[in-house]
Amino acid sequence: MGFFSNIFKKSSFYESEYTVKDIMPIAQVIGAHANWKARMNKFMEGTLGYQLDPEVLSQSNETELGRWILQADEEEKSGEKRELLKQIHDANAELHAVASEIASAIQGGRQQDISKLNDRFQEIAKNLLLKLLDYSKR
Repeated sequence: MGFFSNIFKKSSFYESEYTVKDIMPIAQVIGAHANWKARMNKFMEGTLGYQLDPEVLSQSNETELGRWILQADEEEKSGEKRELLKQIHDANAELHAVASEIASAIQGGRQQDISKLNDRFQEIAKNLLLKLLDYSKR
């Protein structure tokens, strides 16, 4: 069992009988993550049409990317790629933590915090995408 799955083995992903357990191709993972990020951007703009729960946003392992990381960690044999997976995991967790902070700031009316948090969100998202692209090329 991989490092991350040992930590997160209680994930509902592994308990659900309705979830396809085959590993998603990385291009599809990147697309799913881009869709998640687009929804987050609409939320920050106030055009999403519904609120996002800060607690749910903080759960990075419950997204397509988070589940892919857990699966890839179990299957990956290369030490170099496993290290890159750890970096991807850490960046994804940080991105979700910032998304949660943004949702809390929006819901709390702390407009002065949102711009700074958004800058951080965008930078982390860019670095995460670069790491995913690097992983896909190896």
